Amino acid sequence: MRRITPIAATLLCLALVSTGCMRTVRARGTQFSDFLDDYSTLTRGERYDALYHWRDPGADWARYDRLILEPVVFWGDARTDRRLTERRKREIATYFYNKAYVALSPEFLMLDEPHHPSATEPDTLELRIAITRIDRRDTLFDTTSTITTLGLATTSAVGAYTGRAPYTGELAIEFMIHDAETGRTLARGADRRVGGKWLLKGFDPWADAYAAIDAVTDNLAYRLCALRGESDCDPPLQP
Repeated sequence: MRRITPIAATLLCLALVSTGCMRTVRARGTQFSDFLDDYSTLTRGERYDALYHWRDPGADWARYDRLILEPVVFWGDARTDRRLTERRKREIATYFYNKAYVALSPEFLMLDEPHHPSATEPDTLELRIAITRIDRRDTLFDTTSTITTLGLATTSAVGAYTGRAPYTGELAIEFMIHDAETGRTLARGADRRVGGKWLLKGFDPWADAYAAIDAVTDNLAYRLCALRGESDCDPPLQP
């Protein structure tokens, strides 16, 4: 068996620290599209928030117990990305919608029909999500650079410097939350996540995007749970 030298071991440790073995990592920044109704109020988010976010300080979140989840759409660069087939777009949008639906359903009565009679009641939220950028990973180089000590150390070091490890994918989204009765905007945000260096991605070029969807929806569900004042909100594993 080949032994790992002290230098290689050190590099590996540094790599693992920098990535945290996380399936997806919060990006340092993102480019805004024109999906949101206002970008001037966005500020840097805290842990479990979107990268940039805003919430109405006067909103009474505790009274909202119903939610309309609009279909996830592609917007801006993601809408015109030629690397995405229409079939793949449908698959990703459907996965995103279903993941958000499952994550939010413990907190809200989910209304599948936007024109449901309950949508006119003052206790219903409306959530709109757009994928504004998506990039696939290079499956061959991402995999090989993860299973070798030097490759993992090198790509993780580059990722620590640039904010995105080489060969990984990414996902950027924007969202708005409205009062379904009045149309008043209660929250808006823009988020972006990049792929981490983990071994079990397989050979799906969009694995990092799916991992980012998981993290985004779990963080959103946790934040809404906390805003509603619930006591049993479990923090996600990937902030």
